[in-house]
Amino acid sequence: MNKTVYGVLTLLLNGYGLPSFINGNTQKGILTIVSGIITCGIVSLINAIKGIIMGIKILQMTDEAFEAADKKSFEDAIVFFYKD
Repeated sequence: MNKTVYGVLTLLLNGYGLPSFINGNTQKGILTIVSGIITCGIVSLINAIKGIIMGIKILQMTDEAFEAADKKSFEDAIVFFYKD
């Protein structure tokens, strides 16, 4: 995936667990959505703030660094509740 597209989507839609779905981990994505609903949006707000931070970091990376980076590490830094 393109670094710019991934970074912007992380900035805008991390509260809904989109990076998890993009990386192929639907379980984390669904858990992010469910935990946001259960906590009346508190977890979604926290994930959205983390998404802004991670999106900015991703957009500042070089293309080579982005390709070499493990996308799961982005996801683990973003997701609030769930750990494998």
